[in-house]
Amino acid sequence: SNINPICLPACGTTEGFEGRNMTISGLGQINLAGHYPTNLRKAIVTVMHNNKCQKLLEQYPISPYMLCA
Repeated sequence: SNINPICLPACGTTEGFEGRNMTISGLGQINLAGHYPTNLRKAIVTVMHNNKCQKLLEQYPISPYMLCA
């Protein structure tokens, strides 16, 4: 019900997050029909190594400034 700012790691710092659970939130598309929620939604995701992510998503460039989950 509340949104607060968080502290983020320094830009380019991705080491040490692999395997950790993180909470994400947003108002993004929730189905293939293009419907968007009216309430803020959240999910818990597990961070994976960027190299593994890049192999799964070859068509999208994954930079060192991204965290994959």
